[in-house]
Amino acid sequence: RGLGDVDKRQRFVLSCFRDPELRKLVSYSATFSRTAFLLLLNVFMSMDDWILASADATAAFLQGTQTGRQEPVYMEPPRDPLLDKLGAFAHSLYEVVGNVYGLVNAPYEWSQEVVRRQSRHSCCRTLSRST
Repeated sequence: RGLGDVDKRQRFVLSCFRDPELRKLVSYSATFSRTAFLLLLNVFMSMDDWILASADATAAFLQGTQTGRQEPVYMEPPRDPLLDKLGAFAHSLYEVVGNVYGLVNAPYEWSQEVVRRQSRHSCCRTLSRST
């Protein structure tokens, strides 16, 4: 409506300082250490038929569900004149049913979603220990 081409995709960041389950939720997720990264590069260098590629986990924390919560999470839509003109939010309150940036357990829930998706493709988890 006179705004031209507008991308309605958005990134939400919730301020969860009033989350009643803040201290009960799992908030850690596995991280890729420098040693693991260098080891992986060495493996790739030694394999003739492997292709090394780079990718971005697009909207990573928006993947996954809220599995560890006992109570529902609600959010007020962001206040922004452009979003108002676009009619992006029709209601004043929304229930968060997936993952959203800012939730204390978003990194953990995303990592669990990665494991679920990899399992569907016969990938398995391995543990590494620093020495």
